[in-house]
Amino acid sequence: MNFAYPLGLLGLLGIPVLIAIYIIKNKYTEQTVASTYIWTVSEKFLKNKKKIPKIAGIISLIVEILIVATISILISGPKLVFPNAAKEYCFILDASGSMGAMSDGKSRFDIGKEKISEIIDNSAKGSLYTLVYLGDTETSVVFEHEENKEDAISALMDTEVSFSAADNADAIKIAQGYFSKNRAMAAYFITDSDYPKHDNVEIVNVSRGEKNYSVNSPTYVFEDGALTASATIFSTENSGEITVEFFLNGEPAPTETKVVSLDGNKGAAVSFTKELSTFQSFRISIKANDSMPTDDSAVIYNLHSSESYSTLIVSNTPFFLRTAIEVITYSKVTVMSEKEYNERMDKATLGGAPISGYGLYVFDGVVPRALPKDGSVWLLNVASTVDGAGISFQGDVDSKEIIFPSLSDGSSTLSEKLTAGLNGRDFAVYKFIKYGVSGFTPIYEHNKQPLLFANENEYGNRQVVFAFSLHDSNLPLLEDFIPLIQNLLSYSFPKLVDKVNYECGEKLQVNVPANANEIKIVSPTGKVEYPTSGAAASEFVLNEPGTYKISVTFGDGADSLVREHLLSATLTSGESLGETTYTSFALQGKAGEGGLDAIYDDVIVLVILLAVIFSADWMVYCYDKYQLR
Repeated sequence: MNFAYPLGLLGLLGIPVLIAIYIIKNKYTEQTVASTYIWTVSEKFLKNKKKIPKIAGIISLIVEILIVATISILISGPKLVFPNAAKEYCFILDASGSMGAMSDGKSRFDIGKEKISEIIDNSAKGSLYTLVYLGDTETSVVFEHEENKEDAISALMDTEVSFSAADNADAIKIAQGYFSKNRAMAAYFITDSDYPKHDNVEIVNVSRGEKNYSVNSPTYVFEDGALTASATIFSTENSGEITVEFFLNGEPAPTETKVVSLDGNKGAAVSFTKELSTFQSFRISIKANDSMPTDDSAVIYNLHSSESYSTLIVSNTPFFLRTAIEVITYSKVTVMSEKEYNERMDKATLGGAPISGYGLYVFDGVVPRALPKDGSVWLLNVASTVDGAGISFQGDVDSKEIIFPSLSDGSSTLSEKLTAGLNGRDFAVYKFIKYGVSGFTPIYEHNKQPLLFANENEYGNRQVVFAFSLHDSNLPLLEDFIPLIQNLLSYSFPKLVDKVNYECGEKLQVNVPANANEIKIVSPTGKVEYPTSGAAASEFVLNEPGTYKISVTFGDGADSLVREHLLSATLTSGESLGETTYTSFALQGKAGEGGLDAIYDDVIVLVILLAVIFSADWMVYCYDKYQLR
C-alpha cells in the first residue's frame, strides 16, 4: 500500500494521547448511601448476571481510537498498488473523409470515439493514454501519456472528422516511437478499412459496409460562348445506374438530367454542355440515398464572374478598352461620362453614396475629382496632377516626329510579368504627357521618360499610367495590344485564389491584396478563420467539403467595402470509396513485458468505511447484548 500524502499519518499520534488521557483521568470510588442501599441489596436477587461496568469505558476509548485512525488514513490518501496490472495505451484514430459515413444516425468517426472511450473506462487506474489523430494534412498527437481518464475522454470527444485524405506514414512513425520505448504498450488503430491483422496492433474496423455514391474531380471549359462542365461519378457498389443532375447559377431545378452506368472501381465520366455568354456557378449532383451526403454534389464557381472583375470606364471614347477588357476577362464593364462621375463624387463629399464596388477604374483622358479607394486604377492621358495618384503633371510633349517607345528591359519579377509576350516593334506615338513619378515599374519608355508604367497610389491600390492617348498611337492595331492588356489586367486583378476546384486537405493560398484590412474565411460548417492580412499570401487548409466564402474588407468604418468570393472543396475519390493509402499498419519489434502499476485508491477508502461501519455495528451489538449503563 502506498500513500499519496504520508504526512497525514502523523494524525495517528493522537491515539497514544487518547490512551494517556484515559490512564491519567480522575478516579472515583462508588459508595453506598442510605437512599440507595435497598437497591444495592436487591441486585443480589436479580436473575441476570451482574455486568462489568468497566467495559463501557473501554468501548468508548476504542471508538475514539478508530475515529482518529480513520481520519488520519483518509487524509494520507491510501492507495493499493498492483505491479504490472495497468498498461500504456496508444490509440491511432483515423479521421479521414470516409470516417464521416453515417449509419443509424452515427458516423464511423463517432463509433470509433465510443470504442476508445470504452477501452479507457474499462482500463485499470494508473494506465497511460496517448491519442494520435490521423487527419487533415498532418498527423498530430492530441494527448500523450495522459493519466486522468476523464481528461483523456474529454479531449477525445473534442476531435472531429477532417474529411481529408489521410497518409498513414506519419502515424506509423509516431506509434513506432512509443512502442520502441515500451514493448508492452497496447496499440489500437481505429479505422474503416480492412487492414491485415498484426500482433503488435489491434485493428478496430468501424465500417459497417455502408454504400456510397460520389461526385469527384469537377472541372469546366468555358470558351467560344459555351460551357462544358464535367465530373466523375464513383460508387462503392460494383455496378448500377444513377441519375445525375446539372444545376446552373444556383437554379432550384436541374437544367439537365442524365443517367449514367457506374463502375465503383473505374468511375463514370459525365459532362454537360450549354451555350452561354457568361455564368456564375454550376452544380453537378446525384440523386442517391447513401451514407455520405457530403459528396453527393460538387459546385464550381466562375472566378471571372467575381465582383472583383467588374470595371468602370470613365471616358467619352471607350471603344478600344471596353472591347479588350470584356473579351479578355469576361468582366462586367460599365461606362460613365466625366461629368457624371465627378458629380457623383462631389455628392459623396456632402454625404451621398460614393462610387464604389468596382475592381478596376479606368480614366481615359479624364481628370477624376477624387480617386476611388477600393480598386485598381488606370490613368490614360490625364493632363493634370491627380491627388493621391503619386504622379505630377509636368506638361505635354508634342513631338514633330513620330516617337517609337522602347520596351523596358527591367529584370524585376513585376517587370517581366508586365512585358511578357511583347515584342515592342512598330509601336508609334504621336504625342505624350511628361509626368514626375518615383517608385514605378516601366513598361515602355522614351529617352528614360516613362510612357507606360505601373505603380501603387497613395491608397495602396495598383495603378497603371498611360502617358499618351490610345487615339494618338497605333498600339490598338498591333499584335502586342491584346497581350499587353492581358498583362495589365492580370496586374490590376490579382487573383485572390489560383483555381476554382479543390479537394479536401489541399492548402488554399490566398493572395492578399495590399490594401486589404481584413480577410475572413467561412467554412461550410460556419467555422471562421482570419488569415493574416498584409502578407503577400496566406495559406489555409480546406478540410471540409462544400462552399467556402472568402470576404475581403477594404477601408475602415463607414467607408469600408467588403467583397466576397466563393469556392468549393470536394472529397477525394479515395475517401469516397474508402480506399486505403497503405496495405498494412504494423509496428516493428517483438512485444514484451513491462506493465505499469495499477492503483486502487477508491477501493481502499471503501474498505476503511466498511471497517468503521462494522465496528459501529459491533458496539451497538455489545450495548444491546449486555445493556451497558
